[in-house]
Amino acid sequence: MSKRAAATVATTAPMVKMNRVDLVAALQNIAKVVRPTRVEDVWNNVLATVVNGVMELRGTDTVATVVLKLPAESADEISFLIPRTLSSYIGHLSADEITLQINDGSVDVVDVTAGTSTAKIQTPPLAKVVEFPKPEVKEETVSCVVPLTALRAAVDTVAFAKAAREDAKPQFMGIHFAGTAGESILRLGATDNRVAAAAQCPTSEPLSADVSAVFFPQIQDALDLIVDEKVEMRISGRQVQMACDNLEITVALIGFQFPDVRKFLAAEDLGQVTVDKGLVLGALGRAEIVATQNDKDIILDMTENALTISAKTDLGSITDTIAVTNGPTVRLRLGTHFLKQAVRAMAKGDQVTLRFYGEAKPVWVASPQDDKAFAWVMPMRQPSN
Repeated sequence: MSKRAAATVATTAPMVKMNRVDLVAALQNIAKVVRPTRVEDVWNNVLATVVNGVMELRGTDTVATVVLKLPAESADEISFLIPRTLSSYIGHLSADEITLQINDGSVDVVDVTAGTSTAKIQTPPLAKVVEFPKPEVKEETVSCVVPLTALRAAVDTVAFAKAAREDAKPQFMGIHFAGTAGESILRLGATDNRVAAAAQCPTSEPLSADVSAVFFPQIQDALDLIVDEKVEMRISGRQVQMACDNLEITVALIGFQFPDVRKFLAAEDLGQVTVDKGLVLGALGRAEIVATQNDKDIILDMTENALTISAKTDLGSITDTIAVTNGPTVRLRLGTHFLKQAVRAMAKGDQVTLRFYGEAKPVWVASPQDDKAFAWVMPMRQPSN
């Protein structure tokens, strides 16, 4: 190994000086995205490599990899592993500058000096550095530049619809990105098969090839680390890589086909109504008061002049009526939680539009100001009369 990952021939132990606040922030950002599950594995550490005045921090698990670069002073080229104990100790210090002295011996330790505080923290042997996972090189298929604000908004809009259950099918746990060659739009989607959501994000240039990939949900946390106005996405057959000046993030793709949520919609709708978002959320919130473990649904009755939301369980019954104009006639049983999530996510202003396709079809939920982002809420069992 060219770097001093296991050097015992030096007369003095390698030493690194750097800003403690920057180091703590970088380690915390890595922890937001990277979540190793094998506690005693080398993956449970962050790999630090110092070369030419730059410390590169690399954290990884089976899904995501985050690489951050920070300025650091050192006369040596050195690689070492930062365990959680060292990361936690550094976070509890108060001095702005920190010095790390890496001692390679029978028991590897890092001497930490910050102001008047000193400590010796045991670390994995330097020889373990070679076991840290190397970055995989994937053949790039599509590269595009997207506005960060628009990408975050689209991801946040659809993320509520992905499955939260650990036993869910993998394709229901991620966020789907799709695009057509020649178009300057990425279409995002998510579904747990009971509720589905879709949104769009513009690209700076037309896509060079078709895109269809389901990303692990860590992509939502990864985007929170990026501060540039635009982000370059490089999508291969198994991962997406996003990079800016001192940050590189890789998130794996879920190797399953994403469900075609368009099948939920009928060819023709029965009609739609636009109502006050607050009134709908208030009615749903009151319906949750009488929800039970076995019955968490509401009955939604649409008529020409009224939208009625009611719930009846062993705990009681609640009914709210909202005045509408030119509503279709339809009766549905819907999951209270799913409809509430969809209204919150899609209605950007004070109103929400509900479109109906029939008693056995989903309800379409969108903002009257932006119908490019919308959700479907699947009906539950048929309501009784």
